[in-house]
Amino acid sequence: KREDGIEFGTDIFLVDSRWMQNEVFRAIRDSGVPNCYAMQNQSFKAKDKPLNQKSYSEGSTMFNHCVLLPTKDRMLRLTTDNNYFKTQAHILFSREAETVGSATWFQEEYPNQHYLPALHFNSETPLKDTDPKSGYTITIWDEGTGDIDNEFEDNFCGCLAALAMRNVD
Repeated sequence: KREDGIEFGTDIFLVDSRWMQNEVFRAIRDSGVPNCYAMQNQSFKAKDKPLNQKSYSEGSTMFNHCVLLPTKDRMLRLTTDNNYFKTQAHILFSREAETVGSATWFQEEYPNQHYLPALHFNSETPLKDTDPKSGYTITIWDEGTGDIDNEFEDNFCGCLAALAMRNVD
């Protein structure tokens, strides 16, 4: 329940399956939680065919920049366009607070509460990648030295993908 009294429910659960995939799949399968999916962020280059233009197997469901795919063991895994969602996350936070299409951190309850998430969101550098054949340009995110983890950013992008699954722009 939000401070303004509006109640929300959770009907999609996404679990990062990039690491320890077998264990994640087993935990999801054993949980019995409906609408719980393994999630894998995938980065595409400008020369690659965009995720939403690829062909997928029967039983796949396409959403805005992500696709729900059946796995060999009859589970479902959400594959997301990592560059797209990271770019969108940075756009959301760069807009003026309380405007349509903006995102803000909640008010801090204690000093430096947002320091760690801010480090995660700024741990990668945006770079332009252009396909020389088509001229198509996208933003890719360079991890650099990888000194700082980016799990908060990855999880936020997972939330954006879950919203895409519900057709929220």
